[in-house]
Amino acid sequence: MARALAVKVPTASLIALVEEKIATIKAQVASYPADVKQYETDYANYQKSLVSLAIKALTNNPELIGDGYEKPIRVSLGYNGSVDVRLDANALGFPTAPKKPSDPNSSRSFGREYTTPLEMLEKTLRVLKLTAQEEVNAS
Repeated sequence: MARALAVKVPTASLIALVEEKIATIKAQVASYPADVKQYETDYANYQKSLVSLAIKALTNNPELIGDGYEKPIRVSLGYNGSVDVRLDANALGFPTAPKKPSDPNSSRSFGREYTTPLEMLEKTLRVLKLTAQEEVNAS
């Protein structure tokens, strides 16, 4: 039979951790617009590099072009006369796309509440500051 484990955490250290996390989220929220702008410029440059790499692969490596699935550059004709060119980015060594930054304070579900992490942490901090206990049960 399993026994319950009770862990007590000092309230002051818990308040310090919550305040530190709030400061981290506020810094991420402040830098988010600049991060998105940087991502947009990186992605535009990535698209331009993909086009130049695709043109180079098509012109310099004709042996890689074919209509089979095993070829890195696959050319096929559609039923309405369209031409499809598919490039295997991994086989041709294309760079990976830049990662889009996620919003650090987007609304999420926390149990029954749908709120932002910053609001939830600020609410928790208010409750912790109101308590008179020196230790809080953490289990």
